[in-house]
Amino acid sequence: MVSITELLTVSGMEGVSDQLPAQPDQPAPEKLRFDAANDFLTICDRLSTGYDSGY
Repeated sequence: MVSITELLTVSGMEGVSDQLPAQPDQPAPEKLRFDAANDFLTICDRLSTGYDSGY
């Protein structure tokens, strides 16, 4: 049986597998940081304007 690493090496794509997320169902770290930053700015905006939508 041939391993995935051997197939990637034979096809010349050994570096590509390292760039893919380990679990495709989880968002990329950049997306998580972006979402966290947006949440933070939303909270800051609510605090500064006195707006609260019931959270």
